[in-house]
Amino acid sequence: MILPNKWFDFLKWVDMIVLPALATAYSALSAIWGFPFAEEIPKTIMVICTLLGAFLGISNVQYYKTSSLEMPEDETVVNNNEPEGE
Repeated sequence: MILPNKWFDFLKWVDMIVLPALATAYSALSAIWGFPFAEEIPKTIMVICTLLGAFLGISNVQYYKTSSLEMPEDETVVNNNEPEGE
């Protein structure tokens, strides 16, 4: 599924900034204030973050496959098993 640019940018911001910040904040504050589920909630947030990142990556690859644009070098998957120069 290819996401519209505005949705992709918003979800990327949520995935890279908001969710990790929430997980970190809850983890730190639960240690200070004794909030419940101090480990479970941050871990759950990070699992959601990882899944969202995977979906965004799939959407990004599909976008470049269906457009005439080339995927930037820093976003391509590198096969580390091949020797350099081949």
